[in-house]
Amino acid sequence: MKQERSRREFLRRCGPAAALAFVPTTAQCATASTAAGVSARKDLTRLRAKALDGEVHLSVYKSTPAFQSKTGQERFRTIRVYRREEPAFTFGQDYAEYFDGLSYQDAELIFQGPLEATNNRKFTYVDSTVKTGSTYAYWMAPAEGEPTGPAAVKVRDPEVWWTPEKIEQATVELQKKHPDVVTVNTIGQTVRGQKLRAIRLGKGNRRIALVGALHAGESGPELMIPAFEQILAGHKELLAHVSIAAIAAVNLDERQRLAEGTPWYLRTNANGVDLNRNYPADWDTVDYGYGLDTSDPDSMTYRGPAPASEPETRAVMDFLRTDPVEAVYAFHCLASICGAHLLGPKCAANDEAFKAKCTGFATAYGLGMDRSLPADGVFRLGTSAGSLPAWCYRELGVPAFDLEISSRESEAREKCVVDRTDRPLLEAYQQRHANGLRAVLEAMIARKL
Repeated sequence: MKQERSRREFLRRCGPAAALAFVPTTAQCATASTAAGVSARKDLTRLRAKALDGEVHLSVYKSTPAFQSKTGQERFRTIRVYRREEPAFTFGQDYAEYFDGLSYQDAELIFQGPLEATNNRKFTYVDSTVKTGSTYAYWMAPAEGEPTGPAAVKVRDPEVWWTPEKIEQATVELQKKHPDVVTVNTIGQTVRGQKLRAIRLGKGNRRIALVGALHAGESGPELMIPAFEQILAGHKELLAHVSIAAIAAVNLDERQRLAEGTPWYLRTNANGVDLNRNYPADWDTVDYGYGLDTSDPDSMTYRGPAPASEPETRAVMDFLRTDPVEAVYAFHCLASICGAHLLGPKCAANDEAFKAKCTGFATAYGLGMDRSLPADGVFRLGTSAGSLPAWCYRELGVPAFDLEISSRESEAREKCVVDRTDRPLLEAYQQRHANGLRAVLEAMIARKL
């Protein structure tokens, strides 16, 4: 206000010509909008990159000034596409910041030519020369001017990272093949409205539950459904006595982003909430694991604004309340792999009877996966406040576990933690989980559990 009064007083005393002193010159305007002589304004905006069926699909729009301009449209007759492979990018260590400030100057010009603009504004380009397993940065530009970008993308193997569409197809196919023992129904939906599906195998009154992909960048459907197929093909008789209830993937929204090429690890749901901190069990207790804070909305372990605030959380709770179970196995670790390291709820530390029950269900599964493991090295208490195992203990009174991976599974661990899971490794762990499930079912039938 004081500065504005001084300006008005100066104009009153010196007359209208003095107003020129307050008008920035062209050079001043240019200085305000440039850095090192390069305009900050780009002709293209909203560059996106998606990996679909082994190709990268790019889309970009003319910026609002460029679209509205009556002149200069001829520069859009030629579009340039630049690409740079980023082998140094490391999943689980690097995130979006890795790509901040990357320059196109040493990138490869992979296309220069005409592209038809949808509605005279949107350009699309498909790069079919990419390699599965590689991470790329892309830029796009018209014939002249600075490119827009980078847009980051990783081309993943769709057999290793299942899309929501593939999960649904595999679920429906499982029911079609075995309609006598498999049922499928919708139990809720995600933040973005994707249907959450429950799979039930068998008719036995005693039941265990499996829950997958609470964290999008971890494991679930790629292990569960093939394991179910193996049990149905070779050990179907078990399901006359005991049964399995499963949600193959909970965090479908963010899993879709990963399957479509987001290079970095995604943990929270579409609302930015860690679903494995959102359950109403000691939710008020703040956890500081990983150097993060579960009460902080900016944290990857944010517990949410309230207990069970998320539709995915409520769907899982309703599912487990509807189908009483004797144990719950939640699949975690990374990149579609989890192993024989089962974590129970820390809040049960003083409940010896409950810990003994947990040990039985955990050991049966873990040693079923790998009999070379020491029996006392499979299970420990470790899940935090607000986790699914904590809620299963507090409300249901049943053993529940987060399946991670043991230090003895070194080869698998080294690959999956950096998103290098391949088909042979995944197939080996599909077999391991089929063995673990079978061991639990057989122990239940034999009344050992």
